[in-house]
Amino acid sequence: MDEPRVVQRNRRRQIAAGVALVVIGLVALALQYFDGPGRALVLLLAGGSFIAAYFYSDIYGLLVPGGILSGLGLGILGSWRDVAVKDPDAVGLGIGFVSIYVIERVSRRRAHWWPLIPGVILIGSGVGARFGDVGHILWRWLPAILVVIGIVLVVRAMRRA
Repeated sequence: MDEPRVVQRNRRRQIAAGVALVVIGLVALALQYFDGPGRALVLLLAGGSFIAAYFYSDIYGLLVPGGILSGLGLGILGSWRDVAVKDPDAVGLGIGFVSIYVIERVSRRRAHWWPLIPGVILIGSGVGARFGDVGHILWRWLPAILVVIGIVLVVRAMRRA
């Protein structure tokens, strides 16, 4: 009884992987011909396509490139426009990673937390660079903050066991 479901799931994954490769190839080709906002638009459309495919298929592997490509597009838009951050590419990519968490949390009511790590680091470094000494101090203390968070997670897990 379970075999048809497994076969169907594997078929969906193969189709999703094939479509993802086609989209990535088309994006790579299009990026050779566009600059500035056109380049951002290509990345945003590609990211949006992956995110739409995620909602359609519920395959998490489509959400990750969707968030990353959309974030890259936002970063390019920020670089093209005069925004109030020092490194808009890093901030845009960070937003893309955080969006992976947010979208999954909203759609599934649960989420993998790993995208928050690169997302917060990228946003913090991109915004922190704008604020000179304050940004440098935050960046300098970030490793210690990560260690403390890690210890808290380990202690919580050990208490539950």
